[in-house]
Amino acid sequence: VGKNLLEGCNALKSVLIASPNPAIHIRLYTGLGEDQKHVIEWENMVNVYASNPIKASELLENSGEEVTILEKVKADYIDSIVEERRSLLSIPERNGWLQFLTSHGKEKTDPCVIKLCEYLEEKASMRTVWEFAQTKDQFGRVAKLAAPRNIQKVFEKRLFFLGRYDIFKGPPIHQSATCVVVHATDAKMPEYFGDKYDEHVGTEVGTTVDEKKFKEILRKIELISHDDHNINHLFRRADVDKSGKISKKEFVDFCVAEIGCKVVLKFMRNKDQFRREVDFRKQNHLDSKFVVGSIRSHDTKSDPGLVQSLKDSIQPEGDGGEKSFNVAAEDYCNVLVM
Repeated sequence: VGKNLLEGCNALKSVLIASPNPAIHIRLYTGLGEDQKHVIEWENMVNVYASNPIKASELLENSGEEVTILEKVKADYIDSIVEERRSLLSIPERNGWLQFLTSHGKEKTDPCVIKLCEYLEEKASMRTVWEFAQTKDQFGRVAKLAAPRNIQKVFEKRLFFLGRYDIFKGPPIHQSATCVVVHATDAKMPEYFGDKYDEHVGTEVGTTVDEKKFKEILRKIELISHDDHNINHLFRRADVDKSGKISKKEFVDFCVAEIGCKVVLKFMRNKDQFRREVDFRKQNHLDSKFVVGSIRSHDTKSDPGLVQSLKDSIQPEGDGGEKSFNVAAEDYCNVLVM
């Protein structure tokens, strides 16, 4: 009996080693008696899940016991990340990380997702966050782009300048003794377009605008030149449902598609010069056809964490030492966004 049992255990282990599907591991685990469960190594089951984080609907029987085991395996997987016992060095685990984000990450009330977000936002080093955000799977998907919006916001808060600007790597557009000008992507640009719509139309749900109002908004937020009368084609592109009216969603989608989320950041050294330029732009309606318009400004008064955020974002730990630009953050803490 003992020999047969040993042979059976060895055969079972062979099956498990050959199978990358956690559902098979969990099914066999739940089918064993308590005195036999040691045959299936729990840590191995968690490692298999790390490469293929399935959902409950993918279990073989989806019974209460199997779901319970799956939740425990998932919790141990997240614990291995939070307790920094797991890296994403192997290709299977990179694939699993992307799969976990896209399949489970959007479940905002899931305790595992909550725990992961808290770790990435509050406890993980910049290097760790950067590595988890930049991880690619076998299809070339990047974690920070493929993740659901709730987890993207965590990455942006930790890695982007002021939690919104992803500064381009490489040399700046312009650098002098008084300022540095760089390209960046503004992760909150859709919100900016939505706020501008509300500012000119109102916040009531279900509002729409006609072509005349559409043109007026674009001019006021300097998205078209004041002498540009040829916007019929723009209105038609924005009017996706062909209703003859533009909804807030259509307006935001149009602006993101036509204008994009790229901005220019001008880091200025002299606070007085910075303030004069901000005031001048506010007081004078500059034609966007000839002068790049400004969207907003930042300084240490409006954003107390600006200096540290700039230090972190221009050279995040673990980014191979590649800087966005090489300046002392304390000296360039007056920022104009254009």
